[in-house]
Amino acid sequence: MVWLKNWIVKRRAEAEAEKTETDAWIERDLEEQKRILALSFEEARQQAELLLADPLKFTCVASPPSNDALTILAPGLLSLFSRLESVHAVDSEAFLSRQDMAPLIWEGNDLLRGHIVSMIGQAHRHAVALVKPHEERVYDLSEGDLELYPSVYHWLLMTFIRDSKLSS
Repeated sequence: MVWLKNWIVKRRAEAEAEKTETDAWIERDLEEQKRILALSFEEARQQAELLLADPLKFTCVASPPSNDALTILAPGLLSLFSRLESVHAVDSEAFLSRQDMAPLIWEGNDLLRGHIVSMIGQAHRHAVALVKPHEERVYDLSEGDLELYPSVYHWLLMTFIRDSKLSS
C-alpha cells in the first residue's frame, strides 16, 4: 500500500502545481487586461494596426463598403470598417466583419436588452462583439458574461493576447 500513498501524494502535488499555474495565468491575464484598458484610443489603435499589418497574425480583406450599416458607426469603427471588409485572427476563431452588420434590437443579455446594437464579430464560437449606434465601446458577450472595451482596437488587442496565450 506504500505505492498507493506515494501515488496519492504525487497526484496532490501535481494538482497543486496545476492550480498554481492556472492562478498565475489568470493573474497575468488580469494584468494584461488592465494594461490594455489603460491605453488611450490612439495608443490602442496604433498597437492594433501593427498586429493587423502582420499576415502571420491576421488576415485582413480590404474592400470599399457596400451597405448603409456603416452610417451608425462611431468614427473609430468607421475608420476600420470603411477600409476592411473583414479581419480574421490566423490562430483562432476571432474575427470582425461588416458583412452581417445590420442594426437589431438585442433580446439577450439584460444590460443590453432592448437596445439597438450591431454585431461586428466574435472572439470565439460562444462570444459575440456588439456595438451600439455612434458608440466606440465594444460589448463582448460570452456565455452570459459581458466585457466592455473602450474601442474595437482595445477589443482586438485583448482578444489577440488571450488567444495567443491559449494557443501556446
